[in-house]
Amino acid sequence: MTEKEFEKVVENLTSAILSQRATFQDAIQEEFYQNLNQIDLDNVIKILDRHKEIATDGRLDGERIAVICKGNPEITEQILLAALKNNIHVKLITLNYHIINNCIFNLLSEIMHELRIPNSYLNYSDTYYEQDIIDRSNGFDRIIYIGSYFDYQNFEYSCESDKVVFWNDNNIKILLISYEYKETCKATVRYLYANNVELEIYDDEKEFVQEFEDGECALIYTNEDKEEILEKINPRIVKFNEFNIEDFKFNINDLILGLDFSVKL
Repeated sequence: MTEKEFEKVVENLTSAILSQRATFQDAIQEEFYQNLNQIDLDNVIKILDRHKEIATDGRLDGERIAVICKGNPEITEQILLAALKNNIHVKLITLNYHIINNCIFNLLSEIMHELRIPNSYLNYSDTYYEQDIIDRSNGFDRIIYIGSYFDYQNFEYSCESDKVVFWNDNNIKILLISYEYKETCKATVRYLYANNVELEIYDDEKEFVQEFEDGECALIYTNEDKEEILEKINPRIVKFNEFNIEDFKFNINDLILGLDFSVKL
């Protein structure tokens, strides 16, 4: 796909979603009944507005990858756009949010058909499962598991492939060392629970370090030496004494980073 074709696809997709806002809102409401997690359509549209930020890497042209994620449409949309812009053949497995993801994918497919752009890049269906990737793992250059480390471990054990990489999403380990931050920490926890972020909370540093896996995300409240703590863990994202949910969200270029094995995840 050329840059000009990509720009046209994004332009038409944005217009189509805006013109079909009522249909998408109905799908979002139905998702809420199933998942109890409210999706903001404006955030989905904002992802399209950021398409120019997507990095390109010529080494990825023609790569065949599989991506497994929970299915938050903000993330799946970024995966699809990054694949199109980099000419990556992607098989996408979403474990939830099938209603809204079907809307996005079907609309995208229709637009590419209207523009006479062959869809040889995007492969998605709500009937796909993790087992489909496990059974065909040799057919992919990379397999990216986006989710919690526990779920990733279960998948990796069954898949038995050295092509699998982990990308943490929607899971944060919190360590409270200095109790003067207790109320701030409690407010953050309440906010994260309300936004369906998975949490593990510790007040014992030794236990925290023992259970922390490389590539996970950490939020640490402490007045102690930060560098000393970082010598013991290898987080993908870590914040000390401050929290902004945007810092922990899947970034529009995380898929590209995840495909580069020179980046330690």
